[in-house]
Amino acid sequence: MALIVKQPQPARSNRKQPDPVTVISQQFCVPYEVDLTCTRSKLRVTEITDVDGTLIFNLLIKIMSYRNERTLLGANGNPIVTIMQKALSLHNIHYIYRGGSKNKCDLLFILRKNPSSTNKVMALDVFLGSVINDKSVPDFRIRGSLSQPSIIYAGNSNTILAQTHIEEDKFVATVCSNIDYAFAIILFLILDDLNRSAELRALGKSLGDGIVDLAGAVGGN
Repeated sequence: MALIVKQPQPARSNRKQPDPVTVISQQFCVPYEVDLTCTRSKLRVTEITDVDGTLIFNLLIKIMSYRNERTLLGANGNPIVTIMQKALSLHNIHYIYRGGSKNKCDLLFILRKNPSSTNKVMALDVFLGSVINDKSVPDFRIRGSLSQPSIIYAGNSNTILAQTHIEEDKFVATVCSNIDYAFAIILFLILDDLNRSAELRALGKSLGDGIVDLAGAVGGN
């Protein structure tokens, strides 16, 4: 059955646009720039709407999933992609499959944490297909943090395909014309999730260090 897609309304921009990119489906490529608002619920993005507030995507999060399984759904509830995180991976590797599948033949692309990542700025490399190694050149890159815009680049170039700006409990993703906006949203969602997890770990460490220091001070008196 053909996938029915609710197309977002155009963004208000006249900037120069990059070459077309299709990863998920041509149905998610439109000849104009779009703004998609990603709203968080309990710290994680669960709803994506266009400039008119029309629902475009939902993110279904599987509770207590060992591999942090998530499914991006269209406005009609059909699965667009399934996101699976590699268990116990130092590189925060994610596998993105077509629709609701988890079969290797439906693997669309892989994300891997770049060694340049810091506690403040997360960097991820994107590889199309199912094979990556240490010498692989990424097809796309995404960089950003919770306090700074996140940006998707084409390969190792400085060509920007999409970027975000922050608005309190949400962020707005601006995707260039003829760029697969479902693909862009998936990258932004994964980056946001990793950045929030890193922030929570840093907060936990800070609280733990504070308790240790307090216990030491009390014990010394």
